[in-house]
Amino acid sequence: MENHRRPHDYYRLKAGYLRFKGALYDRNTGLFAFPFFFDRIRAMLQGKDRIGVVHLELDGLDLIEDRFGWQESDLLRVRVAEILLGLRESVLGAGALLACSGVHGKGFLLFLDELPEGGQVTELRMGTFAEEIGEAVHQGLQSVFSSESAGFLQMKTGSSLLLDLPLTRFERRVYHAVEQARGKPPERDRQERVRRLEELRQILHGESLETYFQPIVRMENRDLLGYEALARGPRNSSFEYPANLFCFSDQVGVSPELDGVCRDRALADAQGLEPGLKLFLNCLPSAIEGSSLRSEKIWNRMRKSRLSYDSIVFEITERTAIKDFRAFGRGVDLLRKEGYQVAIDDVGTGYSTLQAISEVQPEFLKIDMSLIRNIDQSL
Repeated sequence: MENHRRPHDYYRLKAGYLRFKGALYDRNTGLFAFPFFFDRIRAMLQGKDRIGVVHLELDGLDLIEDRFGWQESDLLRVRVAEILLGLRESVLGAGALLACSGVHGKGFLLFLDELPEGGQVTELRMGTFAEEIGEAVHQGLQSVFSSESAGFLQMKTGSSLLLDLPLTRFERRVYHAVEQARGKPPERDRQERVRRLEELRQILHGESLETYFQPIVRMENRDLLGYEALARGPRNSSFEYPANLFCFSDQVGVSPELDGVCRDRALADAQGLEPGLKLFLNCLPSAIEGSSLRSEKIWNRMRKSRLSYDSIVFEITERTAIKDFRAFGRGVDLLRKEGYQVAIDDVGTGYSTLQAISEVQPEFLKIDMSLIRNIDQSL
């Protein structure tokens, strides 16, 4: 009887192992979550009194998924895994262990038994090393993804030491080291947030905001159709590019106010626009649904800049969800009665493209670059 049970026990144990392995495997990145490597981490620690742990987190990934879709966030995670695998081969060495913090999560972990330059890991060196790895990943992402999507992303890095403490449970020590690596000094984090809030406050008060005008031409004859107004924050700051600026304003809940400030500054800077040319102004769907685009303030600004209603095209980004199409449609109708026109931006990359086109019936569609890149090479 015993001989008949052994094969059954073997297959039962094997099936259990495969289920365990599958539960810890991230198909998106091709990496296992760190608990899968407990035995290997234990082996790395043998003969040493410590090993280093580096944690990298894609801060802003949730916002990217909300705005651009899960495919974009998955591509970012895949790219980070590829960059880290490349660094392991070229810099870290085969002894380094790469894992994800959890299946479909936004964190990555490196376990190192020694530094690339050799020698035992130390707390001080691990801190600077984590920042170097984070910068390498950030640069790798910037070279592949558009500035708009990558601009929402920040690499948060941290490090810790996993110590050899025989009297404490090993698995608990690993979890503790990972949690330590995930942390960031609260005071430094608080000071950085206060600084960014003050910088945003100055922008909302109309200070240090600039407008750039990007020409829009007709393809058939290359005549100038008009300009798109592009907002830029303070030069050489973290808010210079609108992706970073609006990402932070989303987090603190002031994007509608920022949207209005950018539009007001664009109208002021557009003074002297040649008659017959269009001025494309970006706006959030909430501005269309509300009354801010039909306020006395915007009329006064247009009069000062000598702009007519029919020269203005309100451009709604397709990356932001239209929550109430009925309210949005009523807002569009009221704007058209005044003489304004409407465009939908980033078509093909965001929310409800076909419904938005059907409901809004815009005068202009702006196709996202990802759909037309290298179109001249297409047969």
